Amino acid sequence: MYHKLGHDGKDQILRLAKKANVIGYRALLSDDYYHASATALEDSVICFFPKKDYQNLIVSNPLLSMQILKLLSADLKSAEQKAMNMVQKQVRERIAETLLMLKEFFGLESDNATINTVLTRENIGNIAGTTTETAIRTLSDLCKKKTIDLIGKKIKILDIKELITVANLSE
Repeated sequence: MYHKLGHDGKDQILRLAKKANVIGYRALLSDDYYHASATALEDSVICFFPKKDYQNLIVSNPLLSMQILKLLSADLKSAEQKAMNMVQKQVRERIAETLLMLKEFFGLESDNATINTVLTRENIGNIAGTTTETAIRTLSDLCKKKTIDLIGKKIKILDIKELITVANLSE
């Protein structure tokens, strides 16, 4: 996960990465420092490419350049959507949308209902842009309404249609 400390000292999760994702490329392209941290949530193998090699590949490989442009465009679209959600959506909607995003990003376990990752309630709150306490209350409320089930740190989606409705999304 990429995260950055805010002015208030609160850690904000900016985005998640998974197997074969590229991180830090925007800073290399802009010849800037990377102003966030990356923390592995599970055992990982990390590959490092020297800046010069990366830049030479971009210059000499138009297909790679196009892929990076597509990646930048997707990241910008995601950032714009997240900014809109923070301003326009209620916390409950953001938590529900975060759960749907985690489902899409990590997939489901063999039961086809449990999100295939373990994140703390603090992490979920940070992704949704709310406090840990509010994330816990909202998750508990969704659990009481039988939309999700909380099994330790695992989250099982019981009613996907209701979760989509709560997130204020269309199917």
